[in-house]
Amino acid sequence: MAQYHVTLGGQGLILNLKAYEKRPATPFAQKLATGDRTYDDLTHDQVMVESDWSGGDGQLVRDPAQPGRYRAGQGVDGYGERGALRLGRTLATSYTSPETGLRCLASFRGKLYAGAEASGKIYRYDGAAWAQAFDLGAGSAGVTTLVEYGGKLYAANASNGQVASTGDGTTWSYPAFTVAGASGIHALAVLAAGGALRLYVVADEVLNVTLAARVFYWDGSLLSGEQFGLLERWCRAAAVLGSRLYVFGAETQDQEHGAIYSFNGTSWSLERHLPDNYVTAAAPFGADLSLGMARGGEVYRYNGSTLELLRTLSASGPLCGLFPFGGALWASAYTPALGVYLVRFDGQAWSIPHEGASGTAALGLAAYQGTLFLGTRAAASAAIHKVDTSAYRLSGLLETSLFDARLPSVDKVFRALTANHAPLAAGQSIEVQYRLEDAGAWISLGTSSVVGATSATFAFPGNVVGKLIAFRVLLATADPATSPALYDLALRYVLAPDAKREWELETLLEGTPELPLLRLDGTPEPLAGAQLSASLWTRLATKGVQSYVDLDGTSYTVWLTDLRERVSQLSQRTGYQTVARLRLLEC
Repeated sequence: MAQYHVTLGGQGLILNLKAYEKRPATPFAQKLATGDRTYDDLTHDQVMVESDWSGGDGQLVRDPAQPGRYRAGQGVDGYGERGALRLGRTLATSYTSPETGLRCLASFRGKLYAGAEASGKIYRYDGAAWAQAFDLGAGSAGVTTLVEYGGKLYAANASNGQVASTGDGTTWSYPAFTVAGASGIHALAVLAAGGALRLYVVADEVLNVTLAARVFYWDGSLLSGEQFGLLERWCRAAAVLGSRLYVFGAETQDQEHGAIYSFNGTSWSLERHLPDNYVTAAAPFGADLSLGMARGGEVYRYNGSTLELLRTLSASGPLCGLFPFGGALWASAYTPALGVYLVRFDGQAWSIPHEGASGTAALGLAAYQGTLFLGTRAAASAAIHKVDTSAYRLSGLLETSLFDARLPSVDKVFRALTANHAPLAAGQSIEVQYRLEDAGAWISLGTSSVVGATSATFAFPGNVVGKLIAFRVLLATADPATSPALYDLALRYVLAPDAKREWELETLLEGTPELPLLRLDGTPEPLAGAQLSASLWTRLATKGVQSYVDLDGTSYTVWLTDLRERVSQLSQRTGYQTVARLRLLEC
């Protein structure tokens, strides 16, 4: 016959069986709701809502503090109308040229100009048609940059120190000026210095004491003498931020490296060396400069002291296109999977709303008539593409961040998902797929495609249980003039933590050596009531788990989470007589 009802940490205990209770442990504390009821106040089913897509991609796990962030997206626009996810606009071909590359673009006097990468030809677009505007002539290695200064457009030659200019786009002066001994010019920038607005010219490999890039300025009528000499032979970009001119040195052969120089209107300084890369594009955005690099498709942010990597866009070729437009920074890039594409940076995160244009590399960017134009490279027919604001892409997708309810170790039973959207037109559809634990294939949950429908609810098949879930939304339209608009996704789920037992027990703490507590088999308890009490309080102070044998003889590992001792009203005898109420939680 057993001597005790239960044992805790090897100590036998005699219970008040009327007070014995075993139940499932409740893992969460109750909350007091205030104000309007929300999904968080539900007692059983929980709801997660995704209703903002404007924050950009790159967020692996959902962060309630940044609800607009998501993991990845292609060909979708979540920023144009906050609270709606639509298809991105099409990159339409504006011009297919006979060139192998159209490197630089600039808007001037109501027209858009583009310079050929490998020839001296400059093309012009008047909003209706493209035509050749000027040719730097035989022997030119390409037009490298187009910059407006003093009411004229200036075009630099890649093969010598000559620069052309035009005041009306029809009559050109060539050369407007020449940097003697230069092998080419790739960087022009306008800065107000010394009370005068000047065009600063960075010429490559100027024949001097050393073969290196040199800085000059043009005041509209005369070319200055040398203002500064770089340590590097070339310069591929220059930009102005505030009242300071930044010039970027480049060594493009052997051990590629570069440097950042600045001019405050009075003196020049070397800001920093770039030991394994060099700058090929620069544009001011906000309070900083954004820099595109020659290798790795890297975009950096530079504030005059700190160089911060913002994004890696592609793995091959120099990044040539950076342009601030519409309150965001835009960059052009190319990968075989996406083709030529545009990336948008809002100052915090990136998104890819436009992709799939033809070409083998992405080059210069410019804005014209309220839209972006993009130059490309191709074997024999380089094209200029534009963001077509009248046409949507036919398809696009967005992958949400992983959702774990901020309980990554707790299982969830996923019950249903509701997609709310604008009324669907003929040919429009919104498909939702899901994947658990960030592994395996995507599983289709359902598609909303009924004309006029404004929502669809998809039940998960059976008991779908997981700790992490992500969704992939596929938008499609048959008519490029319209796009479906997703407003929100509402996921219903139930938290399903591992089942644990919880006990509440009352044990007798009484007896003296003269009048001991009797055990179940009638033998005397060797410990007096005060000793039993002290033993329990010692166990409560133990930092760790303890063994427990229940009424049915089953063994568990438990935490002693609570102990309350009171005087017993009914006892076997007089003397030390208390009752201890214990709470045990299964580990």
